Amino acid sequence: AVNRIRFDDMLETLSRAYDIGGARSEASLIELSRRRWMGANTQIYARGMLVAFLCDLALLEASRGKKSVENVSRKIFERHRSGPPQNANEAILEIIRSHSELRPLIDRYITAGGPFEWRSFLRSAGLEAVTKDQLTRLKVVDAPSGRQKQILEKLGYNNWRKLSGSRR
Repeated sequence: AVNRIRFDDMLETLSRAYDIGGARSEASLIELSRRRWMGANTQIYARGMLVAFLCDLALLEASRGKKSVENVSRKIFERHRSGPPQNANEAILEIIRSHSELRPLIDRYITAGGPFEWRSFLRSAGLEAVTKDQLTRLKVVDAPSGRQKQILEKLGYNNWRKLSGSRR
C-alpha cells in the first residue's frame, strides 16, 4: 500500500519461491520447520511465502477484498503479544482455522504435504504462471475481469498510479 515494493518485484519473488519451494517440495510446512536446522531453511521460507500468498488470495476472493492475511496477522499479534508461552504452531493454526476458506490450504500445505497447486488461485486473482526453461514467471492475464482487477488492486497492482496522482 505504501509502494515500497513494486508489483512486478513481488511477482518475481513469488516466481522464484515457487521454483525453490513449490514445484520441488511436497513436504508440509510443519515438517520443513522440523528440518530447518538440517538445511531446509530456503525451502521453508519459499514454501511459507507461497502458502501465505495463497491464503491472502483465498481471503481476498472469499471476502470480496475486505479481508486479507493482514487481518490474520493482526489477530495473531493481538491474541499472543503477551501472556504465557504457547506452542506457536498450535496457536497460529487455531486462528487460521477460524477462517473456513483457509482450511483446505492448512490441510494441504501446512499440516500435511502434497504437490503445490496454485493455478486456480492465480486465475481467480487475474494472474498466470508461465514456465520456460524450468523457470516460472508470474504475470497478469491479458484481459482481467472486474473481479480479478479488484483482487489485483488489493495486491498492489497499479499502486504507483494512486500514489503519483495519475488518473489513466
